[in-house]
Amino acid sequence: MKVTIISFGLVFVQRMTGAGGVIQYSSTLFKMSGSAVDPNTACIIVGTFQLVASGVSFLFIDKVGRRTLLLISSAVITTCLVLLIFYFSLIENDTYADSPWRISLLFVLCVFISAFRLGLGPIPWFISTELSPALYGGRIQSLAASFSWTLSFVIMKSFKIFVEANPVMLWCTFTAFSAAGFLFILFYVPETNNKSREQIRRDLID
Repeated sequence: MKVTIISFGLVFVQRMTGAGGVIQYSSTLFKMSGSAVDPNTACIIVGTFQLVASGVSFLFIDKVGRRTLLLISSAVITTCLVLLIFYFSLIENDTYADSPWRISLLFVLCVFISAFRLGLGPIPWFISTELSPALYGGRIQSLAASFSWTLSFVIMKSFKIFVEANPVMLWCTFTAFSAAGFLFILFYVPETNNKSREQIRRDLID
């Protein structure tokens, strides 16, 4: 049961950071904000950071540890989401045009996507595989994948609607889930790096 909760919990946190919507609609976000950077150029830059961060994750995943990268990733994502709340609050209050924050959206989104690709993007699937018993692993991972795609579909279909209607509320929602995800990882998710299945089983029992 604990393996299932961790697997589904990590997938839930992964999707409820809103990273999928940010990646899909980054051009829309830049157009909405009136960013000083051309939206197409900004999307290329964000995509480059995304690619580099994916490579960095695979370089460090065995050196730093899965749980540590997840904690770093969720902490940075939560911080970026708080900044996005502030950023879009300025837009709603018409104080954005004269604000130095006008040039910062690109930086915040690059850090956000990099943090996601560093940890919460790939690592939940590693941990799910390493935690799952050999007998039930395939079933747990299949169910987690189905859950992931369902969440992804819902978020993708609703993201643009909500970000255009009430972006501050949307970022507040994602921030709450991301912060809760950090606590979930901190108190509930064990480290699996360089551990045998027997060691992992003992950690889960403890």
